[in-house]
Amino acid sequence: MAEATDIAERALALVALVHEGVFEPTPWQRFLRALRGQAGAGYANVIFRHPGAPDDGLTEWVDADDDPQAIRDHYFASFAGRDPFPYFRMEPGRIMRMPELMGDPDFRRKPYFTDFLKPQGLEHMLLFRAVEPGGHQAWVTLTRPLDGQDFAEETARLCARIVPHFAIALRAYGELEAARITRGVRDRALRPAGLACVTVDLRRIVVHGDTDRLGTAADRPVHLDGGRRLRLAHAEADRRFGRALADIDRGHLTAPQTMPCGSDADEQILLEPLPCHLRRTHGAIANVYFRDAGADTPDTAAFRGALRRIYGLSANEATLACLLAGGATLADAARQIGLTEESARTYSKRIFAKTGTSRQPALVSLLLRSIATLA
Repeated sequence: MAEATDIAERALALVALVHEGVFEPTPWQRFLRALRGQAGAGYANVIFRHPGAPDDGLTEWVDADDDPQAIRDHYFASFAGRDPFPYFRMEPGRIMRMPELMGDPDFRRKPYFTDFLKPQGLEHMLLFRAVEPGGHQAWVTLTRPLDGQDFAEETARLCARIVPHFAIALRAYGELEAARITRGVRDRALRPAGLACVTVDLRRIVVHGDTDRLGTAADRPVHLDGGRRLRLAHAEADRRFGRALADIDRGHLTAPQTMPCGSDADEQILLEPLPCHLRRTHGAIANVYFRDAGADTPDTAAFRGALRRIYGLSANEATLACLLAGGATLADAARQIGLTEESARTYSKRIFAKTGTSRQPALVSLLLRSIATLA
């Protein structure tokens, strides 16, 4: 009874680390360190695979006494094609030891063992596979050196208790990664237009988003106050913003709406209520889109560089194209670049030819819709 209680308590501590591991900069690092310590292992790793990834499209996270890179390099250089382990045929949740993994009780005579595992001190091994319904899967491995004893049966039972929780954590990790990718795409798409987005709760506190894009200067149309709450420079607009958040919380406001944020009529924010099922996350209630006062205009070096790569424009042609897209006349653009109007006209003809346009309005439309704005 005491042994069972001990295993349950140890498993509970590891389960907490399994679920916390999805939020670590290096996923499951504390879990691997704790599991390795409890098992008396010299090496522990998690091999992770996204749904649809090729068989070799794997990510590894390791905790070991020594630098694992040498083992990894040696494996891929000479032994990856000779690996007999049935990774993708393993029954999820089943704890496997070396005889099963090698497919032979007398595994010590196998070349893979004598040539690779034994010289690397990987004689004793526990390995299990975890799979979640969405297709994310992982393999967790523990190894001991040649002169050590095999893993105790209680260690195998401990791993068996962990497997269901690891499958749940895999799903959480996959969802979190998808959210990070989506947020990155959104932010990257907004940046060329000089826009930014933060997510706020009912108290106006930013729970997601780059607060550095806001600043704390009270004269900025959108800024943070001393309590790190989102504020609008125009007093009436700020009060209206607070009322709108309250309406979202009560379910009275469900559609996105724009509202002024400063004295200039062109200074606006877009308030986008979050769906109800998302509001449970950190108390988030709405996305707020605003013009980033510190953002570059579309005529940035990166944008001009993208135009040069995509359309084959020269440096002067890319600069001229940006100015024309910004509404400058040919004469004004020539003056800003330091060209004669005749030279600018020659450049514009080259630009039209390379971009497949024939007049300035068509060029403006193309550049504003171009994928190059994401550069």
